This record gives sequence, C-alpha cells and structure tokens, in this order.
Amino acid sequence: MFFLYVVAHKNEDGDFVKPIKIGVTNNLDRRLREIQTGNPLKVGVYASIPFSFEKVAYEAEQHFHDIYKVTSSLQGEWFDIDPWDAFCGPFSRLTASDVRIARLNEYINTLKWKISELEMVLGEQESLIEDVFRSELNDQNDRIFDKYSRAMCKKYKEVLSTIERLKSGAEKGVVFCPTPYWKNLAKRK
Repeated sequence: MFFLYVVAHKNEDGDFVKPIKIGVTNNLDRRLREIQTGNPLKVGVYASIPFSFEKVAYEAEQHFHDIYKVTSSLQGEWFDIDPWDAFCGPFSRLTASDVRIARLNEYINTLKWKISELEMVLGEQESLIEDVFRSELNDQNDRIFDKYSRAMCKKYKEVLSTIERLKSGAEKGVVFCPTPYWKNLAKRK
C-alpha cells in the first residue's frame, strides 16, 4: 500500500500551518519520523490517500507538485501554502470515486499485460506441440493434434472474448483510460 500524503508543520496550539510537504511513501509513520528529524518545528500528517499501485500514487504526487510549484514552491516537495487551502483546492477534488477509477484502470492495465503474456505463452506452447506431433506424420498423431488444436482454439477464443469485453467496457462499466488519469484531472473543473 502506498500513500500520497500532505505533511504540515504544527504551531504551539497543535494546529496545522504552512509550509506543507506533498510526497509518497509506503510507511507513513517511518516517513513522518524521517521528516521530523532535523526539523525544528513539530510536523504531522494533515491528509493521506491510500493507493494499491505505486505508479498511480507517484502520478498523483506529480500532478500536485505541478499545480503548486508555479506559485508556492519553496524547495523540493515543500510548498508555501496553508494545508487547508491545499486540501480544499485540487486535493479535495480527488474524490473516493476518482481514486477507485484510477485503481481500476491500473488493475485493468495489469490484466491486459497478463493476458498478452498468456497469449504469447499459449502461442509458444501451440507451436512446440505442433512441431512434436508433425515430426511423425501419421494419421493417429494428426487426429490427436487436431483435437488438441480445437481445444486450444476454444480456450484462445474465450481469452480473446474476455479481452474484447474488457476493452469495450462491457465488463461492469469499466473503461480503459488511454492517458494516465492524473494528467486529465487538472483539466476537470
């Protein structure tokens, strides 16, 4: 599990104040301790969003860095912006359904990769079996090969059918996102 986080300084009353740091980690407690080391002010996690996939978390982080670096950049991942303003700005538009959509798209892309890998393995196995059976051309081997080919063809067609259903979005309303979701997020109002 990866977390996109907003870390902010805390004042004497324990309220979060600027500046903020936006980053990604797989261990919030450890990361907070690392940030606190050498930092004269107390820091805390103001907000975090969990992600199953590292790539999606880093795309989201880059999206927010791009937004805030123009007007509020201090150094690296630190930004001179009030945590509330950051959270009520673009960060707040990152709704639970947006996160689910991004996760589903990442999962679908993983499935596409696995399916293409299976297709490649299937093709290699089919070719190998064909070579073995065709090496001794006789009627019995031809019949066995034809039966095996029909079975493999049926399975292959099932896989292709599943791929087409996934690509068309017929599978539970899921559609493929041609570009990373986070790059389109800034265009949304």
